[in-house]
Amino acid sequence: MGEYMISRADRLFRRMAKRSNYPQSEDMEKKVDALLEELTGRQGDDKQYAIYRRVAIACMAVIVAGVLAKPAAAAVNYVAKRMQQVPETTQEKLYEEQQTAQGDEAIRYSRALSPKEQQRYDQLFAEYEKNGKMPEKELFTEETYSGTKDYPVYTTKDRRLWLPERDLTDEEMLQIIDYYHVVDYSMQNENQKKQKFTQETTEVTGSDMKMVQEKAITLLETTFGVDAESFKIEVSSDVHGREDEELYVVDFLQGNHLMYEIYFQKQNLKQVSISIADPDKDYYAASAEVTDDMLREMKQQAVTLCEAYGYSVDTKDSIVEYKINEEDKIPSGNVRIFCSVGDGAGYCFLYNIPYGEIWCVDYMPHMTGNVEAQQNNTNNIEYNKEKGITQLWLPFE
Repeated sequence: MGEYMISRADRLFRRMAKRSNYPQSEDMEKKVDALLEELTGRQGDDKQYAIYRRVAIACMAVIVAGVLAKPAAAAVNYVAKRMQQVPETTQEKLYEEQQTAQGDEAIRYSRALSPKEQQRYDQLFAEYEKNGKMPEKELFTEETYSGTKDYPVYTTKDRRLWLPERDLTDEEMLQIIDYYHVVDYSMQNENQKKQKFTQETTEVTGSDMKMVQEKAITLLETTFGVDAESFKIEVSSDVHGREDEELYVVDFLQGNHLMYEIYFQKQNLKQVSISIADPDKDYYAASAEVTDDMLREMKQQAVTLCEAYGYSVDTKDSIVEYKINEEDKIPSGNVRIFCSVGDGAGYCFLYNIPYGEIWCVDYMPHMTGNVEAQQNNTNNIEYNKEKGITQLWLPFE
């Protein structure tokens, strides 16, 4: 094994940054701080901790999905007793449903709870954890919504909770609360089996390494115009992603510093992502203004790269996304360019204005559905409103 192999924790934190740039709530930020100190052993004044924090907050979806989740401490006896009743087959089923569901990671409601409903929900949530108040039945679930019903329905395909227009009963609220706890417990259990943060990746050798390395060098030169000869190259295999896909990971290093990182699907060597990992560049540090000329240049660069990858871009289904604060600046300095290449798939390019470069390219097999889910994410919309931020989704044409 090479003298410098990236740990699974480092890889997961880096990959988190590629799906989203933005925090979702102050409560989530506090949770991230507590979890990162425990998981990494680093303090808030540590430079690497600061990097982890920005990336983790940007990708609360991963935290919600259970990668960083920890069991609730409150009323362990009651909750633990309930969780012990969940069969292992049910846990595996719930885990698979969460991994294969389309759209955003956060559960969406068909309507908002009324103030009185929210008050009762909070009270019942506390009673569930502190006093062991359980529902008589379990929440009704189905893959896709089959029509209006007079009781709550959770659809596993899109993580949506469909509520009747009338006020929910206490029993229905308890069913929802119980379902959330069971899903969270199942995600934690299954992730503990599948992922170990301290586990290092497996080095790849022989003909496989040569084949993957050659493909990575070509992709690096195509995307960033970089000559790979000056780098030490390490090829390893790992498991990542919502579908636990097997990947080849190619690291380009200068000394012991990771400079570029590329992921390929192990099965067919299809590109998954490529990114700059230069430790001297902080792609979230500075806000920036954006102009129409800048956007035009960004889009052209993204289209040119798609063509270099062998794809034609459907500009009618392609989108540019960024956020503007009250000072008319992009808080993170990043613009996301979603290029559609057909069949709902596409590439997401992250362009950083202060550095004037594309620094990350992510292939998204379900780009169209993912973008639509992000546009309709009520949690994100509410957070933007609270912070005085406007999120823009602009068509290419």
